[in-house]
Formats: sequence, C-alpha cells, structure tokens
Amino acid sequence: SILFDVVFSEVVTGFQTGDVTLSGTAGATTATVSGSGANYTVTVTGMTGPGTVAASIAAGVATDAAGNASLASTSTDNTVTVEANQTPRLTLGTDLIANPSAFRFDFGSNQPAAVALQARFFDAQGQPIPATQTLATAIGQASGLPAGFDADTQPGVLGDGQLNGRAEFFLTNLSSGATTPLTLSGSAQSGFVLAGGGFNITASLTPGASQPEVYNTSFAVGGEELIGLDLTGLTNQLTLEVEIFREAAYNGTLGLYLSKRSTGDVIDPLTGAVASGGSWAGSEVNYRRAAVANALWTGTTPNNTVASLSASVTLGQSLNPDDYVLLPFIQVANTKQTFVAGASRNADNFGHIRLLGSNTFGFEDLSGGGDADFDDLILRVNSL
Repeated sequence: SILFDVVFSEVVTGFQTGDVTLSGTAGATTATVSGSGANYTVTVTGMTGPGTVAASIAAGVATDAAGNASLASTSTDNTVTVEANQTPRLTLGTDLIANPSAFRFDFGSNQPAAVALQARFFDAQGQPIPATQTLATAIGQASGLPAGFDADTQPGVLGDGQLNGRAEFFLTNLSSGATTPLTLSGSAQSGFVLAGGGFNITASLTPGASQPEVYNTSFAVGGEELIGLDLTGLTNQLTLEVEIFREAAYNGTLGLYLSKRSTGDVIDPLTGAVASGGSWAGSEVNYRRAAVANALWTGTTPNNTVASLSASVTLGQSLNPDDYVLLPFIQVANTKQTFVAGASRNADNFGHIRLLGSNTFGFEDLSGGGDADFDDLILRVNSL
C-alpha cells in the first residue's frame, strides 16, 4: 500500500472514501480515506505492477463550518513510483532498537567469494536516498586470511539516521563488481537473516550498543568515489587508535593523509596549503608523493601478526576539521609502489582500497589488483 497525507487549511467535513482521484501507470484501484478535522490519510492499494501512482482531490469534496466548499488539491509530492520485484526492506527506527544500531554479521565458515554486504536506503514514502552503506565483508578463504581477523563474524553498523526509513540489502563481488539482492527474514528486534549468492548471513544486535561511532565516509570528486575517515565535529587534536592485520608476502606500510573534502587534494596538515600541486589530473605521481610526504600517520606489522597502535594527530589551528577527511594509502616496499584512495590516482588505474565494514579498510598490494581479495593488509580504526 501507499500512504498519502491530506491537509486542509481548516477543519472540514464530508471528505471520505471515493473523493480521491487516482492516476498513473501502476494500476492503483482503491483510495481509502481515514482521519478527521483538517488532517486525513489516504491509503492506496490495488497496484498491479510497476509504474507510478498519483493522487489528487477535486474541488467541492468537503466543506468548512460556514458551508464553503473546498478547492482542488495542490501538491508537488503526490506521485509515487512503484518498483518491480521489490527486495524485502527493513524498517529503520521502528524494527531496530536504534537507528543506527550495531550488529555482528555472521557469514558462516563457507565463504564462496569475496563480497561486500551493503545496504541501500529509502525514505518512508519509498523514494531512494542517495546513500549506500558497506556493513561487513566476506574476504574469502582462497589466499589465506590475516592472523587475528575474524572473517566469519564481523562487527558493523546499520542505519542512516533517517527515522521511519527502509533498508534493503545486497552483495557486491569485490572482483567483478556484480551485485546480488538478498532476501530478508527474521525479527529485527533480535536480529535478522539475509540469504542469497550462496550465503546465509545472520545479523545479531550487539548487546548494549547504541549510537555507535562511525568514522568512515565516502564522497565524490570528479565523478570518482573516495573513502576515508570523516573529521566532522572533531577537534584539531586527535588520538588515533587502530589495528593492523596482515597476510601478505610483500612488506606494506599503511598511512593516512589529510585531504580537502571538496577537491580531494593532499593538504599540508599544519598550514592547510595544497600539497599536491592544485589540480592533480595528469600529475598523479606528484599526488602520490605528496600523500606520503604529508602523512599524518603510518604503521605496519610483520606478516601473520596483528598490531594495535595509537598516535596523536595534530591539525593546524587555522584548519576547520569539518572541511577535511583522512584518506588512506599503502606503500609496498618490494615493488616501490604507492597506492592511494581513488583508482585514477594510481599508476595502474585500479582502486587498491576498499571499505570492508564500519571503520575497516582492506588493501590490495599487487599492481593491477592481484587476486582482488583486499586482505593483504586490513586497517581497523577503533577511535579517532
């Protein structure tokens, strides 16, 4: 069903089922009116397929206390698009204890492919919201797994802060980019189950967790999506606490550099000056060099080990953290290559960094993508 709100400018009587005119291509047949006074709800049913549903009200269907007839309806949001074969959606802020909420996603021990579990969002009227959230990632078993990293069960945060919105779920293959919709079952008050693509994923609410901190963000520069850490609302003195997981023959060092949210440029963290030479297009080598030279933090760990690291990070007092993000990079000692956020800024035009889940980044250290499992090194940010 589809719900429309109808608001008159004053209390009226006589407005009832049968007074709403339906049109559009989805074949809606019935508009049931409920409510009283000046506020009513119209429930539309009977859609026979995908398409549009529009509702309008003719003049004279209701009268006020003085006997004046109502005017014809005026609105700019009286049309809804009905989608075909809609994937089941989870209601946020109603089914969930909180929005956002922390979950643990159990992929099971048999992971047929390296895939990201993602959610896309819709408002209460079913209209898409331009946001996709990566919740967790099954990184596969073929090439081995980093020591200490639980590939079967991973933490993640679900929610976009929109009350009464909806979320639907899908898998994205890390190698091919192909997507698979997931079916939804179970009660969100205790958790739910997602099935599809050879997976049965159990999502369980994390006890006692509410409004968890999510630092990762994505933004577009020149049509390219970049992923990093959001500094909005933080101070110029940061305390970074991270974990590094490694399963790679090559020696890699991870790092974070300051970037302007609006341009993606490398920024000198003390002066705020552009360190990557302004427009970096055509100067990708200089961009990568600037990222390394202006790194706010770097860290590494021996193969098949886990490192828990902390560091103080200082931004110049003239900088407003809201305008900036921290972007990740990896330096590979064996090949003397540096890979930064954004495929177009790398020599092989490949994106070597993926968001694996909340505050968790995976790195591929081979030129051209190698096996594209993004688990050669994994960076998890616990505090910022």
